[in-house]
Amino acid sequence: MAGEWLKFEKATLDKPEVFAIAARLGIDPDAVVGKLMRVWSWFDTHTVDGNAAGVTPALLDRIAGATGFVSAMHESGWVVVDEGGVSLPNFDRHTGETAKKRALTAKRVADHRAKSSAESNDDNVTPALAREEKRREEEKHGSAKPDPPHQFAGKKVLLKTYLADCDAQGVQAIPGDDAVFAYAEQVGLPTEFLAMAWQWFKAKYTAGSGKAKRYTDWRATFRNAVKDCWPKYWAIDQSGAYYLTTQGKQAQREFSDAG
Repeated sequence: MAGEWLKFEKATLDKPEVFAIAARLGIDPDAVVGKLMRVWSWFDTHTVDGNAAGVTPALLDRIAGATGFVSAMHESGWVVVDEGGVSLPNFDRHTGETAKKRALTAKRVADHRAKSSAESNDDNVTPALAREEKRREEEKHGSAKPDPPHQFAGKKVLLKTYLADCDAQGVQAIPGDDAVFAYAEQVGLPTEFLAMAWQWFKAKYTAGSGKAKRYTDWRATFRNAVKDCWPKYWAIDQSGAYYLTTQGKQAQREFSDAG
């Protein structure tokens, strides 16, 4: 599948797999990145789904310009070598037209969020970081106001009731300093996935199968949903990177169309 550019994550430069390949071959990590780009480019140009049937590691070694390079990639879990040929795991997440479209969509979404007003009272989690920055500035100058007391504290209520109360009091359902953000940062969960989880959470507990559920602390319930991946929207690949599952991809399209 021919293409003019490849999706490349800047975190790749410092991934353990890059250093493992470099150590195995005795070459510079930056050289490894360049050779990886040559291999990925070859797959993007000459395969449809990342499966190169009949292709040998030796051929790809010549493409990369280093003997044993594909074997080192195999040891790191970045290619699969078997009697049928060589293939790239998760090809559609990193190369091909679909990956490029997703990358462009993600950029458009990020640009849109960056333009969102920090003064909005929307209860979505995505504007929360901007508000948290404002709150810190207010604290710095002694003008910060604490969140008003919640009238349902200690009582089990529906999520719909909780959201309506937050809106009436002018407070965020998930504030910018909530522990869920620190957790997401700690484990490397993308902000987009966190926002999708919140959309799922609201839909489930306001109109879905959980609409009759009552909790005393909905923020803590959402944190549990994220930590235990209740939506089943994401998983982690062999390299330690997060990716969307089939359910996650479907939800991404649904939320994108709704937006």
